[in-house]
Amino acid sequence: MDSILIVKTSAIGDVVQTFGALEYLRTRFPNARIDWVVEKGSASLLLAHPLLDGVKIIDSKKWRKNFFGKSERGEIRLFLEDLRKVSYDVVFDFQGNTKSGIVDFFSISKHKVGFGKAPMHEWLNLFFTDHKIEVDPAQSVYEAYLKLAQDYLQDTSVFQPKGVRLKISELEQKRLTSIVDARPCKEKHWLMVALGSNWENKRLSECQVEEFLSSIQQENSFAFVYSTEEEKHLAERLAEKFPANSMAIGDMSLPFWQALMTEMDGVISMDSAALHLAQSAGTPTFSLFGPSSSKVYKPLGSMHVAIQGSCPYGRDFARRCKILRTCKTGACIKDLPVNLIVEEFTRWSEHL
Repeated sequence: MDSILIVKTSAIGDVVQTFGALEYLRTRFPNARIDWVVEKGSASLLLAHPLLDGVKIIDSKKWRKNFFGKSERGEIRLFLEDLRKVSYDVVFDFQGNTKSGIVDFFSISKHKVGFGKAPMHEWLNLFFTDHKIEVDPAQSVYEAYLKLAQDYLQDTSVFQPKGVRLKISELEQKRLTSIVDARPCKEKHWLMVALGSNWENKRLSECQVEEFLSSIQQENSFAFVYSTEEEKHLAERLAEKFPANSMAIGDMSLPFWQALMTEMDGVISMDSAALHLAQSAGTPTFSLFGPSSSKVYKPLGSMHVAIQGSCPYGRDFARRCKILRTCKTGACIKDLPVNLIVEEFTRWSEHL
């Protein structure tokens, strides 16, 4: 096989979850050209990835806002021209929605591989692929993406991804060194605490976080990381609560964030972007899940431990709760007892 196109446009965590499938394809076809179509917001991950030959960037949010604008039409035209420069042996659509289906349609290839009729994918996508792979919606996303590639290639072997180190600039390397040198309490475990999430109902409350960290601070120091103003204020408040053994760190590119993770003993998070970036870096994770399934979205391996909250309203789901965005209480995660979190964390940290 000489050329492969991967279509996985967003979001950050979902893109990182597909790194294992990319690693598999590169291992199978070391000399092939492998390109990737991605949204602008996640593009820095792929531009820094050592296993890719080309990155084709779309900006669908901007394009949808003003589809008939001269600038937008020009950008779309240039993207399509670039996309169609290569006739690919196969296109792997790991996204499974209408947007990725449109990319499939315009790409040049006789073989376009996507997911089957499982309920986790948008049905319109079925019209744009000619090889459809069925996966279990309750299966780990890592395994599902790998299955898409392996089933098409009729490969039943066991493949274990080794992870990847994204490339960072010399300036970022100097900044990383300065942060490591300023690390507080070098005799303690150094833990990254990534509390951000796009959805309020996937976050612990600030009171829960403070109580939890107070219980574990004797053996650990903390790096509170942030990417938004809201997260910055929270990180700075928490750093003030633990002045002797913590720091707040922001203004990071995605590759730099991963590089910082490689210096950590572990990562604590509720968000898929942080968890899966840590997994790709080989850093242990401790995570908390409420309205989404830890069995599906937790990083694989024994060094990655997750707590699954329970719904007090009796709702069941295979992947995500249908009212994740609208539930007024978020009780599945916000009612998690702190003593339970501390107990499970203590078991996990014994193996760091």
